[in-house]
Amino acid sequence: MPLMDAYIRVSRVGDRRGDEYRTVAQQQAAMEAWAKQEGVTIAKVVVDEDVSGGKRAKDRGLEELLRRAEAGVSEGVIVYRMNRFGRNMADTVASVARLKGVGARLVSVAEGYDTSQPNGQVLLGVYTGLAEQQLGERRANWAASTSEAVAEGIHIACHAPIGYLRLDQVEPKYDQRKRLIRDGRLVVDPPVASAVRAAFEMRAREQSLQVIAHFLRDALGRKLSKSSVSAILKNRAYLGEARGPHGAVNPTAHEPIVTPELFAAAQRKGAYSPRDGSLASQSALAGIITCVSCGRNLMIMGRRDPKTQQRKAAYVCTAKYDGNNCDAPAIGDVAKIDGYVLWLLRESEGDAIAGMRSAETEYLQAKETLRLAEEELSRYVDDPTLANEVGPEVWRRGMTVRAQAVETARVKLWDLDDPGLPDDAKIVTLDGKPHIYTLWGEDPATDRRTLRKCIGSVTLKKCDRRRGWQPIEERVSVRWADGSEPRIPSVAELASAAR
Repeated sequence: MPLMDAYIRVSRVGDRRGDEYRTVAQQQAAMEAWAKQEGVTIAKVVVDEDVSGGKRAKDRGLEELLRRAEAGVSEGVIVYRMNRFGRNMADTVASVARLKGVGARLVSVAEGYDTSQPNGQVLLGVYTGLAEQQLGERRANWAASTSEAVAEGIHIACHAPIGYLRLDQVEPKYDQRKRLIRDGRLVVDPPVASAVRAAFEMRAREQSLQVIAHFLRDALGRKLSKSSVSAILKNRAYLGEARGPHGAVNPTAHEPIVTPELFAAAQRKGAYSPRDGSLASQSALAGIITCVSCGRNLMIMGRRDPKTQQRKAAYVCTAKYDGNNCDAPAIGDVAKIDGYVLWLLRESEGDAIAGMRSAETEYLQAKETLRLAEEELSRYVDDPTLANEVGPEVWRRGMTVRAQAVETARVKLWDLDDPGLPDDAKIVTLDGKPHIYTLWGEDPATDRRTLRKCIGSVTLKKCDRRRGWQPIEERVSVRWADGSEPRIPSVAELASAAR
């Protein structure tokens, strides 16, 4: 008795369960009836659920059955209809060719199709063409229906984003058969939404994804990975938007959890910070300096000094390590190059970082304004006798004014570029304005943060002189963030700095 395998595919299961979901059983029953009539034994049954027929065979369970036929374990594949085998005409023809190439067959029970029949090749083109056309029509209909749903404010994903609930969860309604009427419009889940808003605020203050993940775990009682937190922070549903395929957007689909200002602030990337203890952490230009010849970022690697045998950090062009070519790969001592760039910055400090200092001062002032506004609101709300003294109406107006002042201060702070000031930054007051007190060369991490704000580019050129020393100013080129170039110190100045 010949052995054949059966393949069952369901494009979309949805929420069908029990008696409502008989597709698999119906397909299998029809194939078993055909096998019994033809004297065929079904050796293996593979079921693909929630799998599109547009997928290639190698990305579905069908691939296993094709390989079994190629290995001579079975004599072919049985399907209920040809569109269950696949809806991609080119891939379906190729899969059938694999079967025919080893003397196996494909049988479609409903159409009475068998590749072993004389007219099999002609019918194959007809059936696969129809299946692919139906797939295209379904996709077009799906795109149109989802666009209409988005326009009505419906969240088309199966699950609501964290912080929201589907309306059919909050206000369930049932049809005559007591089945839930699905309604994907979103409503805010206040306790969870508060935690989500706090997560956005933490990211706006440049907290790491790991720290935010721990916060949400404690607040929500569920474990979230860093990638899940990143997806939450990028999800525009929290702005009140509903989105669908092909650019369908409804900007006012539901109540937002975060403001546009807070959302934008949470999208900013954190400052570059290499791992503590690594060679990169010893460099002030890590992630900034590039090779003149190929334009790639230079890697910080350890080199052994031939004279002292001590291991030193060096900037190295990595083109040869990643399989690329570089005509003149650059390499240079980290300490010497960093020292030279810091020297240039000190010499040009008046022009190079005046704008940065101004931005820092503005940020610190905005931060102080927010702190004072929050303190004033807290004092007003916490005063136990004030409401009785001024009356409830006047007290509410006063609270509204102070709350608006806090919100205005927050918006202004979030609208400014965070200069990435360290928590232990020394702040001094000059002429009534806050400033950051910085000493160059004491801490590479602090130097790196400052340099990334005021440097546009740093490039290193390969030493042109064989076995000779070349002045550092001939190999290193610096351009400030405003596009200007630094004043190059004289030889005497460089010599003085070296001493």
